[in-house]
Amino acid sequence: MRARCATTALLTVVLGASACSNPAPSAAPQPAPWAHALTTTATPDAFAVPAGVAQVQLRLPGDLPAPDTLVAEVAPKNAPDDAKRWPVDAATAAADGARVSVTVPVYALTPGDYVVTVWQGDADALQRYAFRVMP
Repeated sequence: MRARCATTALLTVVLGASACSNPAPSAAPQPAPWAHALTTTATPDAFAVPAGVAQVQLRLPGDLPAPDTLVAEVAPKNAPDDAKRWPVDAATAAADGARVSVTVPVYALTPGDYVVTVWQGDADALQRYAFRVMP
């Protein structure tokens, strides 16, 4: 009997810093085929999660300190009390300027508007990013 290899598909999204206004896409993004990694730079930051994707990696550009001092809080825009905190990782080098990223499981990102707040410790909010998960 052959063993099956389990793979985790990952959607990579590059976010832009925002004033956390309501991100309204100019056109609905086209569904992407299943992939191990898919990068989108949709502006404004709106994306659909393809079937088979288990995690979404949010690349956070900007002048942020080392990731070991940071935590990311992801909250639905209309329900900030439902925020969940996720660890921040160093981002691989790319032209988007992101030095850090946060990886969120797909189950935590149902369709809707979200705000990511990057914290240094528990008191210093350094940057906010807004994005929309399309159905």
